[in-house]
Amino acid sequence: MPALLPRSALVWADQFLSALAYAHAAGIVHRDIKPDNLLVCTTEAGECVKLSDFGLSRAYESSGLSGITADNTSAGTPAFMPPEQVTDFHTVRPSADQYSAAATLYFLLTGELIYPRQTSIIAWMRQILTDQPIPLRPNAPPLPEPFGRILRRALARDPAHRYPDVSAMRAELLRG
Repeated sequence: MPALLPRSALVWADQFLSALAYAHAAGIVHRDIKPDNLLVCTTEAGECVKLSDFGLSRAYESSGLSGITADNTSAGTPAFMPPEQVTDFHTVRPSADQYSAAATLYFLLTGELIYPRQTSIIAWMRQILTDQPIPLRPNAPPLPEPFGRILRRALARDPAHRYPDVSAMRAELLRG
């Protein structure tokens, strides 16, 4: 997928973060936010972005599984997975979705992932737990500074250092 223009990425983020805030208000943590789970259609009013695939939110809600399953596959998509989802998939909070939403927005802006691609699930997980995401620049086209600052905060390794919720992240993006 080619990178979106900043204005389009902002419109998409506005819509999918709004949907995510709605899910969180209903007590649902998605656990697999990624570009493939954004459905985009064109209406008379413009592009309409819907958040899809809530399968992991239901499938693992009451299980004790971690982010790595017995058959060495992951529960979620490593390229967009927050550190806490690697270590304990069962107890992730809405802040995990915020991290994944920020990784998704990074991808929409750059066409690149926040970490270099890996050849094994173990390498992906190790990278998520130990490395910092690739800075937005130089991958992104020239962007207003708020994008970088907002993404850095939402991609904080420690969930306590992220925005209080996705609504706060969304509001900051829209103010930017």
